[in-house]
Amino acid sequence: MYLEKAKRILDKEYQTQRAKADEKGLILIEEKIVHSYQVLGAGNMILKNEKIYEKCSMEEIDLLKATVLLHD
Repeated sequence: MYLEKAKRILDKEYQTQRAKADEKGLILIEEKIVHSYQVLGAGNMILKNEKIYEKCSMEEIDLLKATVLLHD
């Protein structure tokens, strides 16, 4: 729920930025997208492997993932 909404927010923001960007700006935007999803991947690994998150509900995990995705 939260993660899907975060993805939509991020996608909309990047679409807005792409519409205004020149060629160099487009490259930077694409790098930013890759970075955001790489950080989400790292966050997923932390959430799966750190004991502190074992007792979190699925909703809390979803919220944490959304937070990681929107970290910038």
